[in-house]
Order: sequence, then C-alpha cells, then structure tokens
Amino acid sequence: MKLIRISVRHKEQVLAKKGAEYLRNLLQEVPVQKVVLGPEKALVGKVRNYYIFELLLKLERRHEANQEMKQALQQLVESMQQQREFRNLRILIDVDPQ
Repeated sequence: MKLIRISVRHKEQVLAKKGAEYLRNLLQEVPVQKVVLGPEKALVGKVRNYYIFELLLKLERRHEANQEMKQALQQLVESMQQQREFRNLRILIDVDPQ
C-alpha cells in the first residue's frame, strides 16, 4: 500500500475544515481503488496561525493507479484554488509520510 497525506491549512478553522471535507468528497469520486481517511485535525492543530486538517489516502502500489491519482490530485487542487472560497487554502501533499 502507498500512503499519501494531504494537509489543508487556512487561518480560519471553519474554512480549513470545509476545504478538507470538500477535497475528500472530490477524491472519493476519482475512479481509482483507494481508501480515503479523514479529514481529521492534525496532531498539532495550529501552526503559525494556520489551522491544519489532514486526509490520508491508501492506494495500491500499481503504477497505473499512482499515475491516475497523481493527475487527479493535480487537477483537483488546481480547480479548488480557482474557487473564490478556497483560494487562500494551502494544500500540501506528502507521499509516503514518515
């Protein structure tokens, strides 16, 4: 299994959580076999005035699945950044986190 951790950050807690939930809903529609966990408040919930919510993705270690998810993630993040409500979200993607 391949793990991908997605951190969603914003200065307002409500918007950070809303953005993370919206991203989760979009990820569940991607036609790749996966498990989406979260969003949950990060272990350290606030850093430098940014609230942090995290999602975890579990993928198979198939090359095709990884490529499809990579492209889908790029498109989803770009489309979210273009929406006025989510423009100031910071989305960080960590593949195989420690």
